[in-house]
This record gives sequence, structure tokens and C-alpha cells, in this order.
Amino acid sequence: MKILRIVIAPLLIVSLAIIFQGEAFAAHRKVSAVKTIVSKLAAGKSDNSSAKHKSLLKDIPPSPNFNNVCPQLSQKASTACIAAVLAAVNNAHKKTGIPVIDVNINSLAKMNGPESLLVLVNLERISRGLQPFSGLTKLFDQVARKAAEGKTDPGLSNEEMLLGSNGYVANWGGNWAENIESPLEASYDFVYQDGPGAFNVLCTPQNKSGCYGHRENILGSYPYEKSACGGLKPQLLMGASVLNHHPAAHNPASMTELFVGVCVRHPISPYIKWSTLEKELQIGNSLLQN
Repeated sequence: MKILRIVIAPLLIVSLAIIFQGEAFAAHRKVSAVKTIVSKLAAGKSDNSSAKHKSLLKDIPPSPNFNNVCPQLSQKASTACIAAVLAAVNNAHKKTGIPVIDVNINSLAKMNGPESLLVLVNLERISRGLQPFSGLTKLFDQVARKAAEGKTDPGLSNEEMLLGSNGYVANWGGNWAENIESPLEASYDFVYQDGPGAFNVLCTPQNKSGCYGHRENILGSYPYEKSACGGLKPQLLMGASVLNHHPAAHNPASMTELFVGVCVRHPISPYIKWSTLEKELQIGNSLLQN
């Protein structure tokens, strides 16, 4: 199933991979080789992410409107753009009773596109008490980049879900956006403008089955306890790609993010660690202001 989203000015197209085997399990793909263990995941203790974010049942247009201050993707996002996006995020948080975010904008401005995607995703998760993704891996970055080049959703094949003797991928979700002005703006839209009346063309008042799929991926449940992994170690990992194509060449920018929950014997070491970015941003539970 593919969800396409179109914004007229500026044009934005996004899509979500919702692939499943057996019973419908949105934003996840299961591999039959580990079906028994994955079933334990579905029935086991949950982080309650669904209950914590389903209270947001309508879209929230950005306020302030960051489209007025953010440059085209061919230019580096300014501190003014970043401040506007974060202000819009915090406005949405206040409207939904979620703690606002306080980070070092200058530090965020130094980060590249994939790092920015990881940061915005994790800020949305930790502000809701959800487990953050531990970082970006080259393996999943490669999958994300291939999808960005092909202008489609990132996803994992059954073979890619098997991590050799180290374990397996329990579930995954993928988002894609095209013609974006900033990865930060796309992150906002994925979470706060993904329902009826927004830009998700497979989310209509007549058919709401495709609504909020991108948000579900970002705020979704992934394994975080050994009991959910049949005794293996759970880990949340990401892959991301931001391709800055030149608009004049009629090859617009393409962005993908891949969210992966793995069950492994030995933790996979991200080449970009969330713990490192978190320190650079000077954030923590004490700085998630109410």
C-alpha cells in the first residue's frame, strides 16, 4: 500500500510503506522465518506508544508558518528556519498537552539532513515518553538512499530482515518525501499534517484507512524489551537519506527515513549515535519543558 501526499506550493509528495504478511499490521513487515517470535512481540508488553499519540486526531497547520522563512533545500537551513520549525512543533505540542522541546538551535543547524531527521524523530518520541532510536546505521542508510534515488518508500526484503547469526529485524516502517524545502519541515508534516483534509491523498473523509501512516511509523511500537525478542536484545535503529537534486534539472529533492526494530545477540553500533547528538543539542529529560 502506498500513501502519496502532495503540497501545491511548495510541491511535496510523500509516501508510506505499509507492507504486511498474514494479518494486517500497519507499517510493519514480518518475515515468516521468525513468525513465532514476532507473534510474541505483538502479544507482549507494549510501550503504549499508540495510546500516547492517538489523542492527536486532527491536523495542526504550522504556526508560525515556517514555509515563509525556510530556504530551498539547495541552501543550508538557517537558524531562523530551524527556530520557526521548532516553534511550530512546540505550538502543536502545547495544543496536544505534550511537553515542549528546548534544544540548542545553533548545534542543530550544524547537522546534516539525515542527522536532522534522526533528531526530529527522537524529539517527538522522547517528548511522549517513547524509546528513541539509537542512531543511524550504514546498512539501513544504504536502503534509505536507494529508495530516495528511486523516489519510493524504503523497505526491507525478507532476506534483509535476517541479520545473519546476530538476529533479525522484528518490524520496520518507511517514509518518503519529494520536493521538500527542509527535512525539518517534512518531519513536522509527517506528524502533524497527515490526516483528512491535509496532503495525504489516500486519507479522505470517505476512506480513512490510509490516514496518519507516517505518524504511526515515527511514533510506532518497536521491540524494546528482551521479552519482546525471545530473549535477544532489542534495539531501535534508523536509516535516512536526503538527496539534494537540482530543481532546474527537473530532478527534485528526495528524502527517506527507515525505522527498524531489531532483535540481536550483540547490539549494532550506529555510525551516528543519538547519545552523541543528544549531548550536542544539550537536551535531556530536564530540558523537555512543560
